[in-house]
Amino acid sequence: MLEISVNKKVSEAILKGYPWVFKDDIGRNSEIELSQLGEPCFIKNHSGKRIAIGYFNKFSRISARVLSTNPNDKIDQNFIKGKIERAYNWRKKHFEENFFRLIYAESDGLGGVIIDLYGDYISIQINTRGAYNLLEYIKDSLIELLNPKGILVNYNSTSSAEKLPQKKEVVYGNIPEIIEIHENGIKYFCNLMEGQKTGYFFDQRANRKYLAGLAKGKNFIDLYTHSGGFGMLAAKHAKKVTLVDRSELALDLARKAAKANGFNNCEFIKADIFDYLKSDELPKFDIVNTDPPAFIKDKKDLRAGMAGYQKLTKNCLKLCRQGGIFAISSCSYFARPDGFKQVVEE
Repeated sequence: MLEISVNKKVSEAILKGYPWVFKDDIGRNSEIELSQLGEPCFIKNHSGKRIAIGYFNKFSRISARVLSTNPNDKIDQNFIKGKIERAYNWRKKHFEENFFRLIYAESDGLGGVIIDLYGDYISIQINTRGAYNLLEYIKDSLIELLNPKGILVNYNSTSSAEKLPQKKEVVYGNIPEIIEIHENGIKYFCNLMEGQKTGYFFDQRANRKYLAGLAKGKNFIDLYTHSGGFGMLAAKHAKKVTLVDRSELALDLARKAAKANGFNNCEFIKADIFDYLKSDELPKFDIVNTDPPAFIKDKKDLRAGMAGYQKLTKNCLKLCRQGGIFAISSCSYFARPDGFKQVVEE
């Protein structure tokens, strides 16, 4: 199996849990030049001792991703199944039903893999070639552990270095057009085949609950509402909720959720958010929430993306009444918390 060597600083970081090895941190050799995309590799320290096992892509800036700091581990279905089973047993303690993110990539020791559970259905996002090579192990492990009715895979790398097919495909069973999910006591609907990424954004669950708790008797607007994530839960408490998105597909899912939950205090507006905010005749709201898509998809886009967040903030604040609440989220990796907070405050 391929072996790569790293310096003392990197090897110490790996043994403390750091999951990545960058291209510049690897000693070059002929074996690396002949390596296959995403193939398994041993990672050796500066003394030549094996300290970890992972997978390797010579074309990627993140050349190696650590799967285990036990170099004696064998990357096979039992190995992958063990990681998924541990993650499931841990998260099942916190959720009554199987509507949650099961695998958080590196956080669960499976770099390049996101897995969301939608009751009887599973959505997998594959972000790297190494993860792609593990897909059969992942699929078979999920079938054995959870007995789903269907599994969907979304190959979603933004890097050409990973050389992934840009598509979604059903790899097991079937996936219905619309799936009902439950979160914070609310019924939502998602379209896994046509929706963004894995279909729904479970990672905002706690934020939705917190913001909805402030919405009692308030006028609430949810910009970039998608399928109504923030807006639906807010509608349970608010006087009125306005949900705005440019996607008719997403708004149809939000309307379906409003009907299923018995909410008649929702207004749905199809519009580009920046175009919507240009109007000088918009009403004021007690709570203004915006959860935009990533404005910064690459490091080179940092300045323009931060300017976009600042422009969005400035325009959103025009909707916020005196003493109101403004909430903004970012899913841009390169928008680090301190920098993001600074541009919003400015």
